[in-house]
Amino acid sequence: MHRLQEYALSALKLHLSADQINTFTAYENELMNWNEKMNLTAIRSHDEIIFKHFIDSLSCLEVMHIPTPGKVIDVGTGAGFPGLVLKIALPSIRLVLVESIGKKSSILPAHCQNPSSGACHRDPGQSRRGWGGYPIP
Repeated sequence: MHRLQEYALSALKLHLSADQINTFTAYENELMNWNEKMNLTAIRSHDEIIFKHFIDSLSCLEVMHIPTPGKVIDVGTGAGFPGLVLKIALPSIRLVLVESIGKKSSILPAHCQNPSSGACHRDPGQSRRGWGGYPIP
């Protein structure tokens, strides 16, 4: 996670707290556990998760400004990229994750039950309409 902290600070001028790093670590562990059950992503190693998921997700902040507090919707979030990464790094944003393929979004309820993830929940009305909507306050 040291590389993630370095990137956030040097490229984005964003300081990640110990709690945020712990949340990224928990998210990485959940992703690796879910990947053992089903193929959510071909990226499986620690370094690849840091570089190809977390840093890639944060890299959008190099070209776009998200006001804090601000609102973000991540359509086609899959396993939560880039939305959950942005929420961990910018906890004051309001975020909605949308994913139409249940397999891809299967990690989201598990991550959202983690108290450090930002108190997110699944909107039960969305599942009746055939897509996953995850409002994250």
